[in-house]
Amino acid sequence: MSYGEIPLWDSRVDEEPFALPVPKKTTLEILPEEFRRALSPERFIVEESYPPHDEEANAAFEEWVGSDGTQRLLNTEESYWGHTDQQSSAETLVGSTEGSTKAYLQPGGKRDSHYLRPVFRIFLAGAACLLLLALGVGVWAVTKRGEETSSSSATTLSSADAYARTIILISLDGFRASYLNRNLTPALAQLAADGIHAKTMQPVFPSITFPNHYSIVTGLYPESHGIVANVFYDPEKDDTFVYVDPASNGNGQWWGGEPIWVTAIKQSHRSAACMWPGSEAAIQDIRPTYWFKYNHTMPLFDRAEKILEWLEKPLEERPSVLTMYIPDVDSAGHWAGVDSKEVNDSLVRVDQAIEHLLQGLEERNLTGKVNLMVVSDHGMTNSSKDRIVFLDDYINLNDVTILENKPLVMLYPNEGNATEGILEALTKGSKENGRFKVWRREDAPAEYHYSHSSRIGPIVAIPENGWVFAVRSTYDPTKPFQPIGLHGYNITHPDMQSIFIASGPAFRPSKEPIPTFLNLELYNLMCRIMDLAPAPNNGTRGWMEEFEKRWLAPGW
Repeated sequence: MSYGEIPLWDSRVDEEPFALPVPKKTTLEILPEEFRRALSPERFIVEESYPPHDEEANAAFEEWVGSDGTQRLLNTEESYWGHTDQQSSAETLVGSTEGSTKAYLQPGGKRDSHYLRPVFRIFLAGAACLLLLALGVGVWAVTKRGEETSSSSATTLSSADAYARTIILISLDGFRASYLNRNLTPALAQLAADGIHAKTMQPVFPSITFPNHYSIVTGLYPESHGIVANVFYDPEKDDTFVYVDPASNGNGQWWGGEPIWVTAIKQSHRSAACMWPGSEAAIQDIRPTYWFKYNHTMPLFDRAEKILEWLEKPLEERPSVLTMYIPDVDSAGHWAGVDSKEVNDSLVRVDQAIEHLLQGLEERNLTGKVNLMVVSDHGMTNSSKDRIVFLDDYINLNDVTILENKPLVMLYPNEGNATEGILEALTKGSKENGRFKVWRREDAPAEYHYSHSSRIGPIVAIPENGWVFAVRSTYDPTKPFQPIGLHGYNITHPDMQSIFIASGPAFRPSKEPIPTFLNLELYNLMCRIMDLAPAPNNGTRGWMEEFEKRWLAPGW
């Protein structure tokens, strides 16, 4: 089936298409007056940092999730409805690769000193050019304070061709597609104007963080790569994967399929990962060439500088595929809601980080010479205490164990023969209530691709957009409703749509947006750009051929 035959949800009337900017404006010029007043020049200094949470928010987060990260499995990163195309091969892919569990050191974990300020760089560049003219030296390098100078790490016009097949993949977690319409992200808007962008990008089911990030880099549905939720039980291992537990996310035996950084390394490339989900694990006994563990306190500009630092490595050490994960927009959406000032502030912060990266590329003469892809994993919508489905109105909670990936729940009957009775009761409740759907794992709609893995619970239930499950015995209506923002709903719903923006030598600039497509198609695209042989995946030949014809640069 070609991609054009896949039914997609049409945009709502109030969802205006993302409009490209007319001439380029500065960040301050394009922002509304209220944000201009809030921003001072210091916000644009290289050393400025933007921790995702302040101390009060961190304390609240720990109370919400639990101090050990596992007491309350309330993750808010999942999705719904599906995509019909190739049949997955989950039976052969899930758990087929055994990863090493031995401990590894953490390279890159120590915070590096900041790069020299731009004005000082200009002075150094001028002085160096004069020196080179006098001495006839061919190349030179601008380095960070405290690091050894390496002439082979210099970026010059003559060496730029070596970057042509380099990919920088950046994820802005929870960046709903319609956020682009708020005119708070001029750097992203300009990047889209200079390259290509999709109308929207559709997440896989369930549209939560870990399954979708791993689908983007493997080209596989969650039922195939095995990360079926942020929290799930594996009956074969008799163990539970918890996304915030290093013993889980750092263990390669949980992660099936082959992520792009493993594909690259197996074909003599190097790779680098800045906190991308899955990159802490030795998958097929392989980790990214450069990586470090997730650290939510790392300032956004420091993350951008880490990408630039990796690009400055000598050719024989330089990574060809670099990934970076930024959670700020998602965090703000959960805690304050999609229409909040906190979300708008986070949009400004992440856009400034993108702008800082773009400026760094320009200073290194790499603008238009590397391929930059900015994506998100899912959207976000608002929920409230007025939109709750109480499960104990329909079933006896003593009969089941509930594993929650808010809003999706997996139910495990405590007695094997109780499945039919529980499913019948919930199905009846679904018809009466009209606000949720429930199915047996084996009977999940085919377009969800969410049946062929024993890691999926025997009974799966999901509410309508903006609704949540709760139990009356533990629900306290006097407490503030949290989280306000949620995702994990129908993946064709406009609120759940994500973004795709790309620019670089591999892409043919286009003012017209690419039609909505499924995010797992990106794995084959990255392999195509890097001239890699892809591992088996669920991407579609029809979509790739259409992309090559319309949006891949001539001669690529």
